[in-house]
Amino acid sequence: MPIAPVAFPPTLTGIELDPNHGLSKQLYEILRQQVLDGRLSGGMRLPASRDLAHSLGISRNSVIRAYDQLYAEGFIEGRIGDGTYVAQLSERSAAPRRPSRKKLSTNLPTGVPTGLYTGLSTIAAEMPSNCSDEVIHSATRVLLEKHHLHEPPTGRPRAFRVGVPAFDLFPFALWGKLYAAFWRKPDLAQLGYGTAAGDSRLRELIAVYLRSSRGLHFTAEQIVITSGAQHAISLCAQLLLTPGDSVAVENPGYRAAGHAFALAGARLHGVPVDNEGMHCADLEQADCRLAYVTPSHQYPTGVVMSLARRLELLAWSE
Repeated sequence: MPIAPVAFPPTLTGIELDPNHGLSKQLYEILRQQVLDGRLSGGMRLPASRDLAHSLGISRNSVIRAYDQLYAEGFIEGRIGDGTYVAQLSERSAAPRRPSRKKLSTNLPTGVPTGLYTGLSTIAAEMPSNCSDEVIHSATRVLLEKHHLHEPPTGRPRAFRVGVPAFDLFPFALWGKLYAAFWRKPDLAQLGYGTAAGDSRLRELIAVYLRSSRGLHFTAEQIVITSGAQHAISLCAQLLLTPGDSVAVENPGYRAAGHAFALAGARLHGVPVDNEGMHCADLEQADCRLAYVTPSHQYPTGVVMSLARRLELLAWSE
């Protein structure tokens, strides 16, 4: 029995794709534009991915990726057992978008990750270049522009590069075995959201380590796990400072810490460092609410703060 030909929307016939460029991206852009300008109207049934791929002479995966992106951005919708349809768009949504200085459109998706592949999206490229002026409060934007951190260098680790650990000391083999052992039979309770302070068992082990190695008597409830030093410094800045407070930082010192304090609205006072550490006597004149110090291994000089300076620092803090 002969198979009836697949009926395609007229606008999908005659599509030509350049094989030298991304096929999925081209198809996505064509279909998206046809939805926006009304050539593919709301409620219209789209051909199955296999049929469209056969018609265009491309792989089915290319069509699926284009469909997935359109689905993630709300241009099409799937109906169980009935195929894929063009979503119903309001007249305002379907009309060509113009950059607006009053507010950003919320009628179309904004390209926020949804778990699906988003490399095809063209929405971000069409956003007005000055959208941050409308969304971010002016005072906050000034702080971000003034105190932003530069992107870290990429590529293989090099000598004296900031933030590069001693990879030769890391137990990669043991780490790999433990990692594989966990995923062979994972504890499902650990795959959900945990407490904001971090895994309770890890915090308890850290408390035990600090008691035995440093003589510090902490409980797990007093320990917070962060994603890194910068995260921890930022949390402390938000917790301890109010805009306008003064903070003493080592000069030279860890610049990223200064950025975190400045973003919290603090005024920075650089305090000189010599072969004994920070000049703690200068803290009295600076009238600071907080001092950021690296006494055990000063960054970047490597100096260890002398006992006399540590006592001065404690006296100032009291």
